[in-house]
Order: sequence, then structure tokens, then C-alpha cells
Amino acid sequence: MHAHKSETAWASPQWHVALDSEGDTPLHDAISKKRDDILTLLLDHGADMTLTNNNGFNSLHHAALRCNPR
Repeated sequence: MHAHKSETAWASPQWHVALDSEGDTPLHDAISKKRDDILTLLLDHGADMTLTNNNGFNSLHHAALRCNPR
């Protein structure tokens, strides 16, 4: 059985420092896109919820702004 691409991407040692042009982490992006499956995967693999984007928002702020209770 082959691992799903999204599962193998987060296995990279650099996944937790990947930032987009707005400073968002993969965790921010999963919240924005309401991808609870990816959100769970990231958290299960140690995603840091305290990292902030360029606006100073961590993932919990981001979830609240996007009305994502997960």
C-alpha cells in the first residue's frame, strides 16, 4: 500500500518550517481550507501551534478568525 502524498510530505524534517509568502505554516493552511484530516495529521506529527504568521496570528488565532472550531 502506498502512502498518500500529503502523508509523506509531512514526514520530511523541514515540513514544520515551511512558510508561504504570508508566513503561514502548513497548519495555518489546513485550518484555512478546513482540512480536518490534514490538521489531525499535522498535529499528530508534532506541528507547533504557537508559530505565528506575518500578521502575528498563531494557528489558534487563525482557527478563530476562520470560525473553525476543530
